Amino acid sequence: MNMKPHKHATYLRLLSLKESMWQASDILKELDATTLADVRAFLSSLLGDASHTCHLEALVHGNVPPRATLDLARSVRSVLGPCATPASARPLERAVELPAGGPLLHRAGVRNGEEENSVAEVYRQAGRDGVRARALIDLVEQLVGEPCYDTLRTKEQLGYSVHSGMRLTHGLLGFAVVVVSGVHGPAYLESRILEFLAGFVSTLRGMPEEEFENHRAAVISAKMLKHRSMVEEADGMWEAVTSQKYDFDARAREVEVLQQLTLPEVKAFYEECIAPSASTLRQLSVHVVGKAHQAELSADAGEGVTLLSDPSSLHQRLPLADLEATDPGAPVGVPDAGPQSDAPAAKRLKGA
Repeated sequence: MNMKPHKHATYLRLLSLKESMWQASDILKELDATTLADVRAFLSSLLGDASHTCHLEALVHGNVPPRATLDLARSVRSVLGPCATPASARPLERAVELPAGGPLLHRAGVRNGEEENSVAEVYRQAGRDGVRARALIDLVEQLVGEPCYDTLRTKEQLGYSVHSGMRLTHGLLGFAVVVVSGVHGPAYLESRILEFLAGFVSTLRGMPEEEFENHRAAVISAKMLKHRSMVEEADGMWEAVTSQKYDFDARAREVEVLQQLTLPEVKAFYEECIAPSASTLRQLSVHVVGKAHQAELSADAGEGVTLLSDPSSLHQRLPLADLEATDPGAPVGVPDAGPQSDAPAAKRLKGA
């Protein structure tokens, strides 16, 4: 099964982090063997006894009276049946909590043997999702974004694609830098990423308050933008539903937190969770190795780095984040000193 290198890297990261995720190759095998009779039998099982297999939630958005909303939901329920699966029996999506200290590394060759491009994706797990944690990550994304691109893409010309930003995987926040290159191998790309992230500590320490305020204002302005359509607004609402947080005003509350965060707090968060020198660093790197750099697949990983041969088995060896039993407002390694909430903002992040 072919896959573009940058998508392959993201797929492997998610395969490592998610408790339940099927390999694409396994799904393809099942699809090849699936018949029309199999589909009919599955539908019969799914809809024939919905009380054992179904959990129904509905979102009605727009100019619809409450009574009409309830009537619509009841009509759907009357077709599907009781849909009485208890909360304890519903699937719970969880992610691996990476260990602090030693970084993890997974390497894989490109799917297409003639592919020249390589990818290094460096992911830092930053804590449990919450309003304050989301605000901190959003500010870091804003502060890092342009200098990261300028340094790695424009000045060092590592590759044609450089991007950085927040990741949200089943309630755990993270920050990733991804570089795609047709010239350099993933090991060199990662070394330059780490050098940039380390150097950004000094950038933050020397940042004038006025510059920080400009960045903060830019993030707040983006959060306060009105949705361009009802579809876009509904996407944000569905995020609150599917995450089971039902916090439809999270974006407004994140703005309140952003208005209170200080530059020293953002510096502390960056140095504790993102900087390579962080004692509580939780890092997973994914290297997708292009045609010209295949020797890297068997090269030494470096001191203190743990190689992952099978990313899909990581959840069997490491703890899974118990989001209900922990403080969702505090990023890993950073004491929480502000407003707390376990609810995500209404932002489109499909496990990215």
